[in-house]
Amino acid sequence: MRSLLLVGIILALSACSHSFSPEMPPARPLLSPGELEQSVALEQVISFRINGENQQMLIYLDVTPDRLELLALDGFSTPLFKLDYDGEHLVKDSYVPLFDEQMAQFMLADMQLVYWPTAELNQQLNAMGWRVQDSECEQASRCRKLYLHNELVTSVQFKGDSKWQANVMLKNLKASYQINISTLEAQIR
Repeated sequence: MRSLLLVGIILALSACSHSFSPEMPPARPLLSPGELEQSVALEQVISFRINGENQQMLIYLDVTPDRLELLALDGFSTPLFKLDYDGEHLVKDSYVPLFDEQMAQFMLADMQLVYWPTAELNQQLNAMGWRVQDSECEQASRCRKLYLHNELVTSVQFKGDSKWQANVMLKNLKASYQINISTLEAQIR
């Protein structure tokens, strides 16, 4: 049953990635794994809120200077998809229908928006009209905002002092989805 619900989420994300309206921003380019500036292995629970529906998956994210690997499992530890990125090539193994290359790139771009350094993000994105800004905020420990041509596209709130242990809420205002990230285990290497 959970697998069927997750397929519904992926279908909704697929609709977002395929039915761009004129105001829908383009996909952001991905940064290399090395630009994270450290190696980390994370076990996380990712909750999606799309069209009023909430779903969860378990994510294993492993980043080294040469490679990023993301494995998603449903609540029964059934693999849903795996992404492997070396800074140039994004390889996707999908065990659910309609999870395509574009959706994989959007997902990794959101993870990079959350965790990669602001200076590295801006260096890569500024030439295309994107801008990332970190700020303090009342409702969280800190906030990060993503703008395209000075229009707010995505907001990220971090609750907690540690970058890797903070509870994260990402809201994409253009595609109308929300992602909550809770880290279960973090190994910094």
